[in-house]
Formats: sequence, C-alpha cells, structure tokens
Amino acid sequence: MDEDVDLLEIRIFQLRGNPANTDNPNNAQRRILEKRQKRLDAFLLLGSQLNEQLESQLEALPAIEDEPTDNDEDF
Repeated sequence: MDEDVDLLEIRIFQLRGNPANTDNPNNAQRRILEKRQKRLDAFLLLGSQLNEQLESQLEALPAIEDEPTDNDEDF
C-alpha cells in the first residue's frame, strides 16, 4: 500500500509542476543548444575516426614514384 501512495504523490507532484522543470524560454533554449552540441561532438568524433582510418589506409599503401596531380583527386 505504501508504494501506491508514493506513486500517487509523485504523479500529483508531476501534475502540479516541478519548478525546476518548468519550460521557460531559457531552459528550452539551453536544451536545444545542449542537444546540438552533443550532435556536433558526435559528428566531429566520427570525422576524426574517419580521418584516422584514411591516414592508416594511405600509410599501408606502397609509395608511388610519380606525385599525384590535381586531376587525380577522387571527389
């Protein structure tokens, strides 16, 4: 029975609104910016990992005699 009372108290507290969780514009903007920053961090990490893979693949290739020209770019 005590667990039911605790859950009921929690639900009432959530319905009335926790002042720490109210959606004022600053909190909403902060959450948006934090999400964007996390996505950017993940993107940069993936880019760094890809760069490391490409470097290791290039190092594994045998050296070539001729220097590549600008027309040899693959993008």
